[in-house]
Amino acid sequence: MSRENLNSTYRELCNCYKSSIRSRGQHRSLANKARDEKAPLKQRLLDLAALKASVRKDVYEMLGIVTPWLVTLKTLATIW
Repeated sequence: MSRENLNSTYRELCNCYKSSIRSRGQHRSLANKARDEKAPLKQRLLDLAALKASVRKDVYEMLGIVTPWLVTLKTLATIW
C-alpha cells in the first residue's frame, strides 16, 4: 500500500472510531434517561397495586358484613 492509502485508511478508521464513541455516548445517555424515567413509573404502579389491594380487602370485608344480613332479609322475606 502506498503511504497516501495508509493515511487515508487511518483517517477513515479514526472517523469511524469517533462516530462509534459518539453513538455509544448517545446510547448510554438515552439508557440512563430511560432508567431514570422508569423508577417513578415503577413506584406509581406499585402504589396503584397497593391501593387496589386495599380497596379489594375493604370490599371483601363489606361483603362479609352484608352477606349474612342479606341472607337474613331473604329468609325473612320468604317467611312473610
